[in-house]
Amino acid sequence: MTPALMFAALAGAATAGPTPERAASCVAALKVRADALTQRLQAGDAKVQPELTKVLEYGYVFIGDAYLNGHRDEKAAKARLKAAQEAQAGLSQAQMAQRQSDCQAEATKLLADTAAFNRMLIANAARARIAKLKKATPGA
Repeated sequence: MTPALMFAALAGAATAGPTPERAASCVAALKVRADALTQRLQAGDAKVQPELTKVLEYGYVFIGDAYLNGHRDEKAAKARLKAAQEAQAGLSQAQMAQRQSDCQAEATKLLADTAAFNRMLIANAARARIAKLKKATPGA
């Protein structure tokens, strides 16, 4: 199921979540963490899979919340993500770690405020992404 279809299934479940810019900032920060964990997973470190699954869920909850709050323009979303990635490029490791921690805490609250069915969709999307990452060639 594509993210757009997944979140379309969640229609009517919008929250008063973060702004689209904040969501993009968190997705960008969480992507850095997910990429590092993906490299380890693809190098054979299966112990990182639970953490990677959680990080992916955190990212999906931000994406889903923005989608449900009417921010459905994919081109605009990609532009916000690119701007967020560029803005975080100059962060120190400590600053990035703090941003990731803050975003994880925010995502945890968003997930807690999400209906069980919607959490299931998010978890399934994360598991599907992991399966795809396991099949992918590192660096491809």
